[in-house]
This record gives sequence, C-alpha cells and structure tokens, in this order.
Amino acid sequence: MQILLLKKNTLLAIAIVFAFSACQKQLDGGDTGQSAITIAASTVASSMKVNTKESGYQLDSGVIAIPIAGSNLSLNYANVPDNVPYSDSFKTPTNLIDFPTATYMAGLSQDILGQNLSINQYFQVSTSSWSLLGNNFPSPINVTVQGFQIDVPVQTNKTNPTQLLVNFPIKLGDSITQAITNSFTLNIAGTVQGFPISGPIKITTTTAVQSKNIADGSLKLKGYTDSLAIVVQAYSSTTTTNFSSTNPILNAALSGILSQVGLTNNQTVSTTLYRFWARGKGLVITREITGRARVRVGL
Repeated sequence: MQILLLKKNTLLAIAIVFAFSACQKQLDGGDTGQSAITIAASTVASSMKVNTKESGYQLDSGVIAIPIAGSNLSLNYANVPDNVPYSDSFKTPTNLIDFPTATYMAGLSQDILGQNLSINQYFQVSTSSWSLLGNNFPSPINVTVQGFQIDVPVQTNKTNPTQLLVNFPIKLGDSITQAITNSFTLNIAGTVQGFPISGPIKITTTTAVQSKNIADGSLKLKGYTDSLAIVVQAYSSTTTTNFSSTNPILNAALSGILSQVGLTNNQTVSTTLYRFWARGKGLVITREITGRARVRVGL
C-alpha cells in the first residue's frame, strides 16, 4: 500500500504517513462506451476480500504518463519494462474496537534511519465507497534524529471524518471534496541552544482533498490479455502539518527544534496520485505521487 514518506526528516515523515494512504482496489473490464464506463461497488469488494493476495510489478517514474482528461481515451502499456515485483494481502483487521466497520487491514513497513516504522491502516469497502478509517502504531518506535531522541508510543489515529478514497459507482466526472484532520503524539528529548529540553509533541495534519474522475476509455496493459475499459481518477491532496506541545517551554522552543531539522510549522505539501480502475477487474494501476507506478495483475 502506498504511503508518502518525505525523506526530509522523520518528524514530517511520520506525520505525512498518516495523511496519505495509497492502497489498491478494483473495477470492471471490457469495451469502450460513449462515456458509459462504470465500476461497481461489487467489483471492488470482490477484489478486496480479506486474505486475498495482491501481486504485480512496479514501474519506474515516468513510465506511466500523467493521464490527460477526456472520454474514450486509448492507452497502451502492453510492453512496459516491468521493474521490481511486489506482493501484499488484504489482512483481517486486528483492532475492531477502534475500527468496528473495517473490512480489511493493510500493513506498512518502512525503514527510517535504521529503524523499522510499522503502521497498520484500516479500510472499509461498502456499497457506497472505499474509505480509509484510520491508522495505528502496533508497536513503539524509537529513533534519533540530529541529536533528538523521538519516541512514538503505541496509539490509534482515526481520520476525522472517514477519508473517502473513491465513491461508487466509479464513473467519469464524479468528484470528492473533503477536509480531513488527524493527529498523533510523540515524545522528544534533546538540546536546543545548549539547553536540554523534553516533552510531548502533538502533530496534527489537516488535509484538503480534491478528487475527480477525469478520464475513461480503453487500456492495454502488460499482464492482461484483453483491452480493459477504465476510469481514471486524479486524487489530489493538500496537507498542512502543525506541531504543538502542552509543555510551554517546549512549545516556545518548537520553531528552533523544527529549524534544526529543516522544517517550519504549518508547512504545506500538495500531491496528486492517479488510480486506473478497470471494469470487471478493479484497481489495476496506481501512479504514485513520485511518478512511480504499481500494476496489480491476476484480477
């Protein structure tokens, strides 16, 4: 599943992990109509069943071009140079107390500064939408960044409100406009201008989503014999990250701490990823915000 991790520093990386979720799912397969291609909820649900394996290949940045908007497009990626294979699965949710409506869970594992960052994401596929319910750290995280010790305790983070990733049925022209907030806490200890300082930091991300299904048409894709009828979704997010502390001394020193790791408070990051939904199949391509792409096969 895809997550944005900015290499700038661990504080922002952990914050952005919560703000963006990328994953993959499904739709329907076949011929092109006069802007009549739709992807049903049942297609997505059948491709996102718990314990179902997903596998495919990754493509380097730029192989899948940013799609143009329009109807009846004809795209051909039948001969792309597939790169690193990948595989994952839709896991049984382990935390149904905090996420009682979750239909599956996805795990993210990322190495940051020699430490393994493990996060579980909880998703729901219903008759109306595919949504991200939230995340949780299943185990503590302890890292050192430029002299600062950062400890992230086990905790649950719910999106407020539930983050809509796509609405059903998926068809050309439909859109999502949404404002989402989520937050989590960590503990930090270090030295600022020669003075030792420590305490809790709350990291709050506010995300504005502007998503639209911008194109439909036919797609020839490596890993599939027949041409696929697709709808292309552009999922754009603008996320602002705020750092604060209940410790007044630490709160006053935050600007200095952030500057030491190359950050400013309330800085904003804008991104767009593209999802290629195929009729009768599901989510066949996710073009990440980096330009790299993942292709799911076997649908």
